[in-house]
Amino acid sequence: MHPLLTHGFGLVCGQNPDHIWVLGGVPLPFCERCTGLYAGACLAWLALRFLRPGMTPAFLWSHAGLLVLMGPFGFHAVEQGPLLRTLSGAWFAFGLVVLLNIHRPSPNPLPAQRYWIAFLSSLVLIPLAAQSNTAPAFWLLTLLGMGGAAALLFSVCGLAGDLLRSAVRCEAPAS
Repeated sequence: MHPLLTHGFGLVCGQNPDHIWVLGGVPLPFCERCTGLYAGACLAWLALRFLRPGMTPAFLWSHAGLLVLMGPFGFHAVEQGPLLRTLSGAWFAFGLVVLLNIHRPSPNPLPAQRYWIAFLSSLVLIPLAAQSNTAPAFWLLTLLGMGGAAALLFSVCGLAGDLLRSAVRCEAPAS
């Protein structure tokens, strides 16, 4: 693994050696939960952009629920192995990406069924790739992880920019 990648993800991941997937003899640059988090964030961002689900209250509340669901897993109140750590990271990622992009509703939204199919497919694809122990799966998860880190960064920066623009408009002096 490239040291720059390992160091970069080390800034945002504990990289516990006991909790890292090793694929094709090479450890991923992030832990099992972060594998789900970053790969899931990439897939969630792509699903939002291309499948354009409507941001209905039910859709938003279900994603808020995904964030809340992470609580028992993140605080280790539930016994978990590698698969559950990876899955909990992935569903948290979907909730986080949607709620970070709440300020950018999709133009001409589509019904959410295809989005939910993508969500469920991700919950199968990510752990399946992580358990495959192959070099292609290593590269797939590493690339998805890098894309997910970028998607989260873009989402946070987009939200911060919109909040800043909104604040500036509200505080403009009256003439």
